[in-house]
Parts: sequence; C-alpha cells; structure tokens
Amino acid sequence: MIYGSEGFVSALSVRAAYRLKGTSCVGVRSHETYEGNFAVEKLVYSNNLTAKFSMRNRPFCISLAKGFRDEIPIPRVLPPVESIVFTSSTYIDWLQSYNLELIEKADGLSTAKIVIAVGKGVGSKDKIAVLEDLANLFGGKLGASRPVVMNAWTGMGNLIGASGSIISPDVCIVIGASGAAAFTLGIEKSKFIIAINKDASAPIFKIADVGICSEYQEIVDELITLLKSK
Repeated sequence: MIYGSEGFVSALSVRAAYRLKGTSCVGVRSHETYEGNFAVEKLVYSNNLTAKFSMRNRPFCISLAKGFRDEIPIPRVLPPVESIVFTSSTYIDWLQSYNLELIEKADGLSTAKIVIAVGKGVGSKDKIAVLEDLANLFGGKLGASRPVVMNAWTGMGNLIGASGSIISPDVCIVIGASGAAAFTLGIEKSKFIIAINKDASAPIFKIADVGICSEYQEIVDELITLLKSK
C-alpha cells in the first residue's frame, strides 16, 4: 500500500499498518526485493544518515519521500493484481467510524521555549488535555513520543524524535516517557531537562538534569494550581 508524501497521508500509512498489524515506513526514497524480502531505504537522524529497513509483516504500508526517484524498474513479469471495489456496503471490521477535520497549523515545536513532552506512561488519551493545559500555562507547547502519536492521543505535528521534531527549548519537562533512543534524540539538545517517571530505572533519567521518580498526576495538579494562582 503506497501513500504520498503529504503529512496527513504519511500519518495515515502508519496508522493503517498499526491497525492491520502490518509494517509501515515513512519517507521512503527507494525500494528493492531480495531473497523474497522487501526492503526500503530512507534518510534518518535529521537526514544525516541513510538506512535500509527490511519489512516483514504484511500489509506493507509505505509513504514516499518528496523527490522519490522518477524511474522505477518495471519487472519483466508483472505480479498478480487483485482489484477490490469498496462500496458503502463493504464491511471492514477494524474500521468503526471516521470523520474529516480541518486543523489549523500551530507554531512549530522547534521555536518553543518550554515543551511538555509526554509518553505512553501518561495512561490514556483523556489525560492529554490536562497536560496540554499545563503547557499553555507555561506559555509552551505540547510534544509527544511516537507511541502517543500512533495511538492518536495527539496529532502528528506534536511528534518528537528521530522521525519528528528535533527540539532545543530552554526547559523540557518529560512526563511518562521511558527514554527510547529515537525519542531522546529529539530532546537531547534541550538546555534543561526535567523527567517525571514512576520507573526508577527508566533510561530518561540518564539524560535528565532533574529526575522525579513518582506518579505524575499529583505533580501536574500542583503545578497547574500554582500557575493559575499567579
């Protein structure tokens, strides 16, 4: 399943693969097959390196990079093609409902002085609104790790890490993110990092200037109360 390079379309390819239990890759520059495997090539680490990924679980959902090579080799024998016509009566058990929403593009994370970066450890989508309120009270922005974005708890524009924004705020408050390498790449240039996580062995504490090993809800509630009182 091949998608275009636009941001919304690229996000759709990842979410389709997640729901169909397939494999996804965004920003693909080229592809090849070898020994029955399908591999794609893309730029990583802020476009400083080129990586090749072998895709395993079908369906493969890839979005193309801008400037994807124009000439694609045509195989001598075309693979069998199955055509499926979707109508209003077509039943798809994993698709419950959908809606289209126009979202105004906000200022990027790259210019924010204060960023609240949340991970899957915050618990659920309904917690995001409170953390976004906290970011607004600080005059900052909300960012998120890849699992948060892939679960549609917040928009793709908030993604921090190797495949998202590389930020360098004055203060980055990380809440509920364990500190995976791809995520920490996105925040390591922050001038000051505060990490809140209930797991004392979480890797995020290794790069934090201040670490708080605790449930985050009570701390967030106290911060919101304090900021609203000023």
